[in-house]
Amino acid sequence: MRRLCIIPARDGSKRIPHKNIKDFCGKPMIVHAIGAALTSGLFSRVHVSTDSETIADVSSDAGAKVDFMRPANLSGDHTTMMEVVRFVTEEYERRNEIFDTVVLIYATSPLIDPKDLKGACAEFEAGDKTKALLAVAPFPAPIEQAFRILDDGALVPDSAESLAMRTQDLKPAYYDAGMFAIYTPAYIAASSGAGDFMRFRGFPVPSYRVTDIDWPDDWERAEKLYRAVSGDK
Repeated sequence: MRRLCIIPARDGSKRIPHKNIKDFCGKPMIVHAIGAALTSGLFSRVHVSTDSETIADVSSDAGAKVDFMRPANLSGDHTTMMEVVRFVTEEYERRNEIFDTVVLIYATSPLIDPKDLKGACAEFEAGDKTKALLAVAPFPAPIEQAFRILDDGALVPDSAESLAMRTQDLKPAYYDAGMFAIYTPAYIAASSGAGDFMRFRGFPVPSYRVTDIDWPDDWERAEKLYRAVSGDK
């Protein structure tokens, strides 16, 4: 079984400049994801897809491969992850390197656990591979009991009927953990990138290890979470 790990890491973050290689608890952010991928022992290749020579150097020093750079036309704000994944797999195919399983790991996932990667790959490869596998986390409260605040400040429930129900009678809901996804090359080749969530299976991960980092205060929270979970002071 040949598995490819792709870690996308362009150098275009505006809200947190150089986010992918900014120091996070003593290491460049991307090094945490690279370390998890390498520690898992799952992959024939761990490739960082980047348009930045600096990110490429940091990644190579951490043990990942940057066998080719990402072109400028796939490094913009509106480039989708599937476009990047497709480019990487097609480029390896042109180099006569064929993989059975492709795992996308987000660079800003410092609390990713190699055990999750192993469990997810085993589940994916034993199951329906016409569907991709996505790391998801449970919402902290039932989404059916959500409220909205109107322009006049009034608080209204999305569903008065659901609000009256017992929480134990409501099914858990999940969101994209922004951690990893697993595909076959055939799925990637056929994917439109839009509406494909109908062709996913979910792999739950604990919500306390999910770090969605878009703003500086997200970064601060993520570092506190990392220290608390890892015991790192």
